[in-house]
Amino acid sequence: MKRNIRAFSVVTVLCLLLTGCLQPLPEVSNPTESTPSPTESQSAPTTQATTPDPVVTEPPAEEFILSFAGDCTFGDNYDVAAGSSTFCTVVGENYAYPLSNVKSYFENDDYSFVNLECALTASDPTEEEMEELKENHFRFRGPVSYAKILTAGGVEFASCANNHSKDYGRQGLYDTWAALEAENIQYASFGKTCLTTTESGLTIGVIAAFFYFGETEIRNQIQSLRDKGAEIVVVSVHWGDEGTYSPNETQQTLGHRAIDAGADIVFGHHSHTLQRIEPYRGGIIYYSLGNFSFGGNRNPSDKDTAIVRQHVLRYEDGTVALGDLEIIPCRVSTLDTWNDYRPTPYEKDHPGYDRVLRKLEGSYDGKDLNVSYEPKPETGK
Repeated sequence: MKRNIRAFSVVTVLCLLLTGCLQPLPEVSNPTESTPSPTESQSAPTTQATTPDPVVTEPPAEEFILSFAGDCTFGDNYDVAAGSSTFCTVVGENYAYPLSNVKSYFENDDYSFVNLECALTASDPTEEEMEELKENHFRFRGPVSYAKILTAGGVEFASCANNHSKDYGRQGLYDTWAALEAENIQYASFGKTCLTTTESGLTIGVIAAFFYFGETEIRNQIQSLRDKGAEIVVVSVHWGDEGTYSPNETQQTLGHRAIDAGADIVFGHHSHTLQRIEPYRGGIIYYSLGNFSFGGNRNPSDKDTAIVRQHVLRYEDGTVALGDLEIIPCRVSTLDTWNDYRPTPYEKDHPGYDRVLRKLEGSYDGKDLNVSYEPKPETGK
């Protein structure tokens, strides 16, 4: 497949701007004011007829926009269910509420992706499953009806291969799949790839991976999707270290492996932070897009997030290539001080706007978050 190496992405521009490599164009003086007229001793230059170089133009390309956002937890942890200010309490049955401030971006694209970081189910784990889950500090669950949040927000795809997809056992995972299917939301999950054609006619294949994939495995999965007609292949992968702003060595190895095997886009998540975006050999790797509408924390210390809008070009000969990249800096809430689970774009003059760009560009130098799952110390003694 032809990949576009000519497109000058937003990320590349940001890199050059932030490192000072792009310089403003010098001022051009007005020739009528600065060029003296030829004097009697100065002969005007001789003009010779020349044949202009032929103008080579490429045929216009069809353009598609794919939007990506991070972790969506449409529910609460098991120990705070129905508590004050929790996701389910705040949202209730107002399914349009969580994505209402970003809906316009998802409606005005061709396909939208998120990572669904919870189970949508009324089922409980079996006794055997509960024995395995009982040490988990976080088990996220929302009602089956919360699949309607994606529909109401204009999102078409959810990744369901992560460490919370099975928080309520195998039946909880099946219930989540059924909830998405009932809303016509496409998904990929453990052992399940996705092949879909958008209303605008672009065929997309998606593979969902959980922390690791082998070279032969990923190459075979990508080729299978290509053989079935996929024009763009996305590898959605849950990976990395929580709370870190830089991808670890394994992430980089796997991200490169996926592109080398024929993927176009690697869509990463799990760290709950934004990590850099890396163009690589004609493809692109979003190492982590952080949290988005995230019911897993009522007041996360890092509220930065983003919508990444990837332009895709299809030429007259049928080849498809990645085009420009747009970044919409956001925070997970309408507030700086509390999480109301409603992602909201930053204003350009807000300090978070530039901070998001630096995180995705890779120049952010803040300290990693201190993520600890140790029991909280008892108080009052």
